Amino acid sequence: MLRKPLPVFLLALTVSALAGCAVPTTELSPSTEVENGLLPSTIIEGEPGYHLGDRMEHYQVPGVSIAVIQDTKVLWVEQYGVMDIRDSAPVTDVTMFNVGSMSKAVTSVTILSLARDGLIDLYAPVNEQLSSWTLPENDFTREAPVTPLRLMNHSGGTVFSPGFSYRTENLPTFQQILEGEPPARSGPVRVDRVPGTAFQYSNPGYSVLRKLAEDLTGKNFAEIARERIFEPLQMTHTSFVTPLPAAMLTNAAMGHRTDGTVDA
Repeated sequence: MLRKPLPVFLLALTVSALAGCAVPTTELSPSTEVENGLLPSTIIEGEPGYHLGDRMEHYQVPGVSIAVIQDTKVLWVEQYGVMDIRDSAPVTDVTMFNVGSMSKAVTSVTILSLARDGLIDLYAPVNEQLSSWTLPENDFTREAPVTPLRLMNHSGGTVFSPGFSYRTENLPTFQQILEGEPPARSGPVRVDRVPGTAFQYSNPGYSVLRKLAEDLTGKNFAEIARERIFEPLQMTHTSFVTPLPAAMLTNAAMGHRTDGTVDA
């Protein structure tokens, strides 16, 4: 049983590879600036920043891990709180968090690495490069093609769909997600506007990118990202594997609802 429900695309980012980095001496330390300088959405001149601990209490956030990076250098890392509100296990530098759609940036970098090596053509129609599945053509795709580049910048015309979480016992296959078949909770991946004409945020578009990478390499996307991104960057506590293997699950933060209760 999972400690938390996991979405189909999981990128559990941690700062474990950054731990132990020296913090340069500054007039005001990064920790002081971060812990006491959180800003509201509307900034009023002269209004002091919020304190991190106060904001965690206000939003009922049990645990946080922070890294401050400036000019490609790690200035400071710190962890606060616990992984699970039901026990006292603290957040550490190897705690893994579900980062949701932040994973799209890493997916794009992975796709770009394949393009760099000549495995993916960013400008060619995806259906000319897919082999095990194709995106159904329609009147919209006959006007303009769906390309990897358009999918990456959310102009590929693929439908909008909110992200859904699944439990281990009801986890759909990737093929079921593409076709919108139970137990998938989303509809099938389809194009509902002319590609290249408008921005439309699309989780399904990134499903197509995953399928494309897998078809062109013959590998699972989690393996592709590990080999091309995570291992070179020594991100040893980061993974797209869903569900998480037991060795990583012990370090995974528990999912919590907005009221602070456990989402188990």
